[in-house]
Amino acid sequence: MPTISYIFDFSGPCTVESIFYSVDGGDFTEINVAANNWGSGDEGMLYYLQPNSNYTMYYTPDDGASSFL
Repeated sequence: MPTISYIFDFSGPCTVESIFYSVDGGDFTEINVAANNWGSGDEGMLYYLQPNSNYTMYYTPDDGASSFL
């Protein structure tokens, strides 16, 4: 099963609250990852992807910003 790995890249002491992903331009799905305490430089993975599909992802840290992966 295909996977995507990504590294969070932001400045400051905040942590990642949620990851959002869209498959082939569809609606975004939220994954709440606040309990993971991910910070800048940490690596995450998204599993069980649909083969031959395009994914758009972004994350929101607890400071209210958002960043595309």
